[in-house]
Amino acid sequence: MRLAPVPLTAKETSRLGSSIRSAVLIAAFVFASTLSNASAAHAEEQSWVGTWMASPQPTWKPDFALPTKIPQSVKDQTIRQVVRISLGGDRVRLVFSNTYGDQPLKIGAAGVGLAGENGAVEPATIRKVTFGGKDEILVPPGAPAVSDPLDLTVGPQAKLAVSLYLPEETPLTTFHWDGRQTAWFGNGDLTHAKDFAATSTTDARMFLSEVLVETRNDGTVVVVGDSITDGNGATVDADTRWSDFLAKRLAPDHIAVLNAGISGGRLLQDKMGVNVAARLQRDVFSQPGLKAAVLLIGINDISWPGTDFAAAQQRPTLDDMIAGYQQVIAQARANNVRLIGATLPPFEGALSGTPLDDYYHPTRMPCVGRSIAGSGKVTPSTPSWTSMQSCAIRTIPPVSSLPSIPATISIPATMATGRWPTPLILVFSSVADPGRNQGTINDPLWERGVIAVQPHPVTFKASGKLAKMPTNPFGLV
Repeated sequence: MRLAPVPLTAKETSRLGSSIRSAVLIAAFVFASTLSNASAAHAEEQSWVGTWMASPQPTWKPDFALPTKIPQSVKDQTIRQVVRISLGGDRVRLVFSNTYGDQPLKIGAAGVGLAGENGAVEPATIRKVTFGGKDEILVPPGAPAVSDPLDLTVGPQAKLAVSLYLPEETPLTTFHWDGRQTAWFGNGDLTHAKDFAATSTTDARMFLSEVLVETRNDGTVVVVGDSITDGNGATVDADTRWSDFLAKRLAPDHIAVLNAGISGGRLLQDKMGVNVAARLQRDVFSQPGLKAAVLLIGINDISWPGTDFAAAQQRPTLDDMIAGYQQVIAQARANNVRLIGATLPPFEGALSGTPLDDYYHPTRMPCVGRSIAGSGKVTPSTPSWTSMQSCAIRTIPPVSSLPSIPATISIPATMATGRWPTPLILVFSSVADPGRNQGTINDPLWERGVIAVQPHPVTFKASGKLAKMPTNPFGLV
């Protein structure tokens, strides 16, 4: 019997908002307490650490379902982009990527400073960016360019404006599609201009892939995923991705949070970026001081085939998906990195009312979440929105101090779509730690000390009664 979701009252919705804020604090505590194990002497050391990133993507042809939102090429133009960093420091380095270029990328000049309003830069903070002491650099195809260190004091959560001048005809082959931040194009070299005379704008990113700061680093967390992680649907220029909130919470503990999400990203296939396994080394394992990675991906693998996104592709089987996750876990274990896996949330109605409203179909969703975190003896199902939530919830077993977890979830209507998912996070530890967190995809993780974190509590309906899931059901604090 399938129980229908029960809407929350205004009072319950208010309490839910308060609980969401509490749960963010809990998630922050979990990361801080599990990652900050360095000695006091080591913790005070200054080192280079990634404080912001955007995973590079190749551009695609006009026949794809979504436009790239950028011109094919530019010449004698400056691109100014704004980023909000995670940790602060007294020195900064920039990384530009020509990962998908088939010819050398000539950077004529670059500049950076604290961002003002509408593309402006605080004039006293403008710094010239150099590469080996020179203003220009020719970046080989497939390679990054790391700038020289420059003196610029930036605080945690500061916003930087990065200006890149491209003097020659330059194909825009390496970009990040869903930047959720305004970028400006302007004529000529404007890298040291306080105000920016823009000729056009976009909310994609071009060539800029990372910012590093020299600071104390007690551990780095990289979040990897698709549009849920990349922030699709979040307000442009508002920095309201879930990783932004996590970064703010962890900054006082000197833990950096980097967002390696790619909207449209998939576990097994390429298109809007390469598949996850193909970019783990570049985006995740190469990060200085890496201690953990969070993975939430797989919805696009299940939903794209047969739609305008991938009309000719076949939907992967449950075994295909499990094998893909197993490979990600194997890579994490080989690199001695803790991997945190999030259940696939519901996405019915995510693109309703658009030309891509066939994105969701109930027969396309096998119960991947239960198979990943359960015993492995799971029969694929075709659940609706409600039972998919149940599938996700049931990856967490009953705890002796709690009643059995009920089958149906009830959340506010504004959150009951793919745009506002409610994933539950489980830890797949890849660190050799006997007796704790040694679960693999086909193991019952809860028998091996699994840690579970809810991004926010939810209200359940069971036997006709509403029962609120405790904020901290697993005794994390």
